[in-house]
Amino acid sequence: MDAEPNYDDLTGNPTATQRDATGLLLPLFVGWQIQLLLFGLCLSMFYDYLQSEIYVRHSKKMKASLWGIIALLCMTSLLSAEELCYFGVWQKRTFLDIVTAHWPSGIEPILTAFVGSWVQVLLTLRAAAFFPRDWRRIAFLLVNFSLIFVAIFGACCVGAIGWLFTYGNPDNALPLTFYNSTIVWLFATAGVDVAISAGLAVQVRKRLADAGVAGWAFKSLITTALQTAAYTALFAVGGAVAVIAALATGNTPSTIDSCWAFWLPCHHSTSSPSLPHWEPTLPSIFVSWRRIGRCTQLRDTNQADSLHRTLFSPSRSVRHLHLGI
Repeated sequence: MDAEPNYDDLTGNPTATQRDATGLLLPLFVGWQIQLLLFGLCLSMFYDYLQSEIYVRHSKKMKASLWGIIALLCMTSLLSAEELCYFGVWQKRTFLDIVTAHWPSGIEPILTAFVGSWVQVLLTLRAAAFFPRDWRRIAFLLVNFSLIFVAIFGACCVGAIGWLFTYGNPDNALPLTFYNSTIVWLFATAGVDVAISAGLAVQVRKRLADAGVAGWAFKSLITTALQTAAYTALFAVGGAVAVIAALATGNTPSTIDSCWAFWLPCHHSTSSPSLPHWEPTLPSIFVSWRRIGRCTQLRDTNQADSLHRTLFSPSRSVRHLHLGI
C-alpha cells in the first residue's frame, strides 16, 4: 500500500518564505481584483450609455469602436480571472516559479496596451476636433500618436521579456530590459493622457468663453474635460514610479512586482471620468456631457437675466459648441 502523502511537505517543491511570497503576489492580487471591480463599473456605465440618446446618434463606426473596446475588456478581464485562479491555487511557490509565472501572463501587458491605445486614439481624435485647423492641431496629433506608438512598443517588449523569462531565456536579446520597457510604456501612456486632458480643457475653456457660458456650467464642463484621461495618467505614473522604486531598492521581493498593482487596472481606469479607463471612458464622457446639459437646462429658468444678456442659455451654448455628443 502506498504511503499516505505528507501534505505539510510538498516534496520537490520548496516554497518561498512567507515574506517573499507576500511581496511577490500581493501586488498581483491587488491589481487583478481592482481590475475586475472596475470592469464591473465599466459594464454598468456602458449599459447606461447604451440606454442614452447619445448612443442612438453615434455613427456605426463609433459604435463598432466602442463595442470592440468592450470585447477587448472582456478578454483582459477573463485573463485576469484566470491568472487570479492560477496563482491562487498553484502549489509551486518557489521564488523562481512565482517570478517566471506562466505563458498567459505575457499577454496581459500587450492586451492592456492595445485597449488603452484604442481608447487614446479615439479620445485624441475627439479632442483634436476642438483645436483650430492649424499647426496646433497637427502638433497635438503628432505628439499623441508618437507617444501611443512608443507605449505599444514598450508594452510589447514587456510581454516578450516575460515570455523569455518563462521559458528560461535571457532578456538581453531585446533592446530594453523588463523594467526599462515598463517605464517607457507607462510614462508614454501617462504623457498621452495628460496631453488629452490638458489640451481638451484648454480648448473647451476657450470655446465656452467665446460662447458666453460662465459660472456653474463653465466649471462643470472644464472639470469633465480635465477628468477625461486623468485617472489613467495617475495609474500609469504610479506604476512607473513603482518600477523606479524597485530599481532603486535592488529589485527586492517586496518591490519587484509592485508596478503590477498599478498597470493591471490601468486600462479600466479611463472608463470613469466621473469615476471611471479605460475604455468606456468615451461613453462615460458622453453621459457626463448629457447630465451636465440636463442640469444647465434646469438652471435656465433661474437665469432669465443672464439669458437676456447672452441671448441664449448655457445648455444651448453647450449644444452650439459641437462637442461631438
